[in-house]
Amino acid sequence: MQKEVITNPFRIQYYDYSWNDIRDMVNTMVARFPQRYRLAYHNDYYEKIILLINLHPTFNIEHANLIYISKIDAEPQSSLLVYETKKYNGDITTLNDFKRGITCMTEFSNDLFLVNHVN
Repeated sequence: MQKEVITNPFRIQYYDYSWNDIRDMVNTMVARFPQRYRLAYHNDYYEKIILLINLHPTFNIEHANLIYISKIDAEPQSSLLVYETKKYNGDITTLNDFKRGITCMTEFSNDLFLVNHVN
């Protein structure tokens, strides 16, 4: 039997906001949607954030995905971010997990857009 290997979904997105603004928007989003997001890690020096995201009605850590957010440019007033989604227990290895990871990343991106425009 051959195991199916799928890469972790990722996306690169540009924002016209500084890292501090992005971090504040993520913190607002976590506070606004506690049933969906949990902040697992953030580091302002390396400009990285790790979020737990769960699209189930109740937060269940076993079904959560991780979204890794990293700033990959050096501009102080804008941010080029890379998002990568993984399963809670490691890399994505099946097509169903890949689809769920893409859905989680899309929902995260939509929620971040809403937080940014509804403040």
